[in-house]
Amino acid sequence: MRKAALVLYGDGDAVPIAQALHRHVLGDAAPFILCDRRRVVIPESVRAPANVPEVSEALAAAAGGSLCVLYRRRPRGFSAILERLQEPSGNVQLYLCMERSRVDVAFSGVAPLELPPLRVRESELPRIIDEYAAEAVAELEAPVGSFTEDDRQWVQRYARSLHDIEKATLRIVAIKRTKSTGQAAQLLGMAPVSLSRWFQRRPLHVLRYRGQRALSSVTS
Repeated sequence: MRKAALVLYGDGDAVPIAQALHRHVLGDAAPFILCDRRRVVIPESVRAPANVPEVSEALAAAAGGSLCVLYRRRPRGFSAILERLQEPSGNVQLYLCMERSRVDVAFSGVAPLELPPLRVRESELPRIIDEYAAEAVAELEAPVGSFTEDDRQWVQRYARSLHDIEKATLRIVAIKRTKSTGQAAQLLGMAPVSLSRWFQRRPLHVLRYRGQRALSSVTS
């Protein structure tokens, strides 16, 4: 019914997790709006969700979708917005992202969801990475086998968060599915130079990928 807030808490940035949950529940077509009063109005991009700092405007923009609020940066008038979200005509799901130290102020009747750090989930990491990789293969319509054991070991070695895992699996699968860095970037909806720089900053075995010649020409 989307009448209760979904509270996410942990040590890192919970916004990417909120956005991922939104996509799974409502799909990519439904709006996901961040309401961070310290940021300016920005459109959605590959790097970040759309942000609308004024809460009434953010709520209107999120109609039929989700509104995400960082508790430490909650907008003025936030309490009144909570009341509006409870109205029968409300059609916005609220995601409230909190720091672990502030979870004691979570709303009455709401069970906060903890996002434990990866360092305490070591035994689960292979399964988590494989699940993200399977989603990437399905989303990008890549061939079976586009994500290998070597890829998983690399992601496990260098990823520091669930968002890192999601981003890495998507980019690895995109490179393998296409014939060039430019095509992979287009598939991901990002600039080719950004994708190339991402690979340059990481000692990844990308030169063994099918797009190795194109990637080499960009990074050389």
